[in-house]
Amino acid sequence: MKLFRKTTNQKGFTLIELLVVIGIIGLLASIAIPRYASSQASARGTKIVADLRTIDSAIAMSLADGNTPTVANLTTNNYLAEFPVPPTKSAIRFPDATTIAAASATVAAYTIDTDTSRAWYNGHPVEYYAN
Repeated sequence: MKLFRKTTNQKGFTLIELLVVIGIIGLLASIAIPRYASSQASARGTKIVADLRTIDSAIAMSLADGNTPTVANLTTNNYLAEFPVPPTKSAIRFPDATTIAAASATVAAYTIDTDTSRAWYNGHPVEYYAN
């Protein structure tokens, strides 16, 4: 029978070999992609905490100089080069393991609480999010 005749110098991979390699790549991707997404969410949360601390430091310097801490005063008096903007993509995971969806944030920007002279994000100061 010509159907089962062995030939020499066949190049390429068998279907089984290709399926095994594709399966391994799929398994690795199913592990790596969620970890990557989680690290992105953690980075967004860490940025928010760092921004709140930076704004709080600028507010403290403004108060020490006898100025009223407003967004305009912090930037025009060179306490901040520019007022930070919080990340708005996807999920945000804070250092205390709190996770929120950026779309569910009630305030999409940092605010300065006039009663406490503190920077807030989503209605809370930095201590709410940091460990």
